[in-house]
Amino acid sequence: MDDRIEDSDIEVSYLACIDGHGREAEILRTLQAVTAELDRLVDGDLFLLARLFGAMTASLYSEAQKTGTEPDEAPEISAAMLIDAMTAHSDPSDTEPDAEADIREAAPTPWSVSNDMRYSKEGRRLHLLQFGDDVAGSGAITYEDLPLDLEKTAETLNGIEAGYLRAAREASLEVRSVSPAREVGEETNYEDENIFYADRHLYHGYLWRGHVRGFLGDCVRRFDISSIDRLDEICRRLPTHLAAIVVDEMRGVAEDVRSLAAATSGAVAEGMPVQDFRDMVAERDFSRFPMVKVNPWLGDLCRDGHLVKGTKGSRVAYWPGPAGWPFPS
Repeated sequence: MDDRIEDSDIEVSYLACIDGHGREAEILRTLQAVTAELDRLVDGDLFLLARLFGAMTASLYSEAQKTGTEPDEAPEISAAMLIDAMTAHSDPSDTEPDAEADIREAAPTPWSVSNDMRYSKEGRRLHLLQFGDDVAGSGAITYEDLPLDLEKTAETLNGIEAGYLRAAREASLEVRSVSPAREVGEETNYEDENIFYADRHLYHGYLWRGHVRGFLGDCVRRFDISSIDRLDEICRRLPTHLAAIVVDEMRGVAEDVRSLAAATSGAVAEGMPVQDFRDMVAERDFSRFPMVKVNPWLGDLCRDGHLVKGTKGSRVAYWPGPAGWPFPS
């Protein structure tokens, strides 16, 4: 753009936080160069430049908090929100002609609605439940205590989801529970600007799927059908779209655990080689859960007295242990 600002016009000279720093001049020169390069990349858009620095500041401040260091104040943290407020609420008394005045305001997107809601009452409560309120994560829901945590917070979660979905519908977005890319950590270019997917735009990407998979992985290792059933029962009290995420992850798991327990019980009665157990595990849909490797899993079963390690011919095999095989069959 013709009126792109020059390097010297970018004001970075007054930064009280580095007054007296041994490398103050070097820091200022570096900031000058970085800011000028970013200005070039965003084509002189000062509002976007300010928002970029505000977002980076917020991220760095969040990381600093994790170290346990809490500064007295952090006025820079409001930079991104301030720029948003300035651009969203222009001065109505400003009647000076504006070449862009007739350009329509950009339509809300799922991510813009989600980001706006982060600062609402519902958004802050969801952040507390997902990440906790201090460095130790106090207050956050974890996969280890997932059924209990969900049971205690079901009413709160219902209110949070209702607030987010109300905002999405007011923005004329279609609401769905589960996005096309459901695998934890899967990258996707799929993006529909008119669809608000609860598992992405409301429930922080795949964080909740990760919780459910962590819990179910533990249940599989313990052949714990009753805990899976309990989670299924608690789903009936959860908000519709969160429950859909949980149910989507649970589908078929209880049946697979039950059939593996029965197959293992039959196999150990005649001496079960390690490879046989590995094959039985591979036949079932457990690959998406954070599972221990087969050998440590068998070691845990021996430790708890359900199996004993021996031999069958020339191979290592497992036999019924003194505690018996109490798992469902």
